[in-house]
Amino acid sequence: MEGSSLFNPGFLGSSFLWWIGQIADDSTWRDNINSGNYEDKYSVPGWGRRYKVRIIGLHDQGEVEIPSDQLPWANVMYPITAGGFQTRAGQTSQLRQGNMVFGFFLDGQDQQVPVIMGVLGNNSQSIGRQTIGDNSVTNDKPGSLVTSGYASGARSKGSATEIPPDYDRVIKQPARKQTGDTTRAALDAQAAAGTTNTAGVEEAGPNAPPQPGATLENESLNQLTVADVKRQEKCDEKIVLLQPDSNSFISSALKGIQTAIENVTRKIDKYLQAIQSYVDAASNVVNNIGKAVRDFACEIAKYVKQIFDKIAEYALKILNKGLNKVVAALPSSFRYQFGDIKQVLTELLLCLYNKITGGICDSLEATLRDLLNIDALEEEVNQRVANQDPNVGQTTYPQVPICFAEDVVGRVLSGSKTEIDEANNNLVDNIDAYLSDISNQLAGISGVIGDINNLIPDIGGSITSALSFTNIKLNIFGCELSPNIAQSTLYTFCNGGDTQEESQLPSEGSVAQKLESSPPANTKKSIPFATPTKETTNVDNLLSGINLDGSNIG
Repeated sequence: MEGSSLFNPGFLGSSFLWWIGQIADDSTWRDNINSGNYEDKYSVPGWGRRYKVRIIGLHDQGEVEIPSDQLPWANVMYPITAGGFQTRAGQTSQLRQGNMVFGFFLDGQDQQVPVIMGVLGNNSQSIGRQTIGDNSVTNDKPGSLVTSGYASGARSKGSATEIPPDYDRVIKQPARKQTGDTTRAALDAQAAAGTTNTAGVEEAGPNAPPQPGATLENESLNQLTVADVKRQEKCDEKIVLLQPDSNSFISSALKGIQTAIENVTRKIDKYLQAIQSYVDAASNVVNNIGKAVRDFACEIAKYVKQIFDKIAEYALKILNKGLNKVVAALPSSFRYQFGDIKQVLTELLLCLYNKITGGICDSLEATLRDLLNIDALEEEVNQRVANQDPNVGQTTYPQVPICFAEDVVGRVLSGSKTEIDEANNNLVDNIDAYLSDISNQLAGISGVIGDINNLIPDIGGSITSALSFTNIKLNIFGCELSPNIAQSTLYTFCNGGDTQEESQLPSEGSVAQKLESSPPANTKKSIPFATPTKETTNVDNLLSGINLDGSNIG
């Protein structure tokens, strides 16, 4: 009561009154709590952590008689472990709109100064309302007072509207449907026959209208959430571990490709299942399947580039081996020139193969789309959902055989075979041109010049040799102990290092077979940037649309 005094004998004295109520729409009190950082205490219009509380039995349950903004302010009684905020000793309250709180009146019979002592927790079965501060429950219209903390109030929060985090989202669809015969006669017949009661409820499926209860706003601390699902998937995700000390570095790269492809198929399956499965939709992290495939294609590209680098290394090795006779037969006065030619050819080889590997991402993206048939799988799932097919929920996992990495590499090499052959032939042609220029002084090796074009065999026929040859051996003295080869080919956060089963290991020889039988990837040609010509008028972006005299171009 206005004018009351601390010395009033009714102030927390002779009349101690308890109450229970519900915290009102936060639009009536959230201005007291500034959501961002501020410079001084006068930046907050209110008085800190105080709440508007609609007390049962004292205030009506609607907004007609006493609107929420006219309810009395309730202070909070903190425990002694929380402190009172002097010398920075304090804890903020965790109260939300819709919470059922209880306490007492500090001013006794005046009932104008409520103090919150505690809060009642929500239980697992109560589904909270999605609106607050309306007349959905009044003195004349009973209903449940359970309200979600994410409920929308009388005043919109705009961009400050809370988004439920992963740890506050359930993995079971709130919308349910009845299954089986639930009549008493059917249940009695099943009991008499000793059969299991199959009647009950299950998730309503992807076509069901949304229902409240998708957030975990109860005391079930051990209930699984979307955060748990995402954490487990990340924990099981395979991380590629290359084996640089392996006898075949290409084999290690193929294993890496196979592991990465297993990851991308799981992501694709997750994306497709999200169309028909609630838990997959809630925990899915792929919004654009095209971008996801592109990102994984570029991830795999770093392993495929090692294969192209090996082919380039092999081509250079064969070239140098074939030119040994030429170098030995050259007069000493020409050898330094030929040494310069070989250096230029090595640089040219590097540039040519870098140009080829520059488009690996595009080739891999097209290859993955063709082999995984993503568009057809997505169409199939959409048709299931649209037609309410009984197969809704069945797996859409893309079929990936053990030799899938070999198929991918074979298609990429098949698409680049012409460029590889042209690069190799270009090297031979340059050497042949140089030798032809000095043919008058090379009478002693005239028979060698004619064989230059056959020094490098067709790369398609020798792909196995190119991928399996060893250029440098570190065992110099022959009696050295062999190094211990790393065994782990992949890593997971859950189990640590692991290795692929022997039956799932790809081979270099199979890549050569796939190269001959696989069609090239249907790569989309990238559109180059427009290049201005000499006749193109200069454009000044600062004056764009403005004449030289300052007037607008009409």
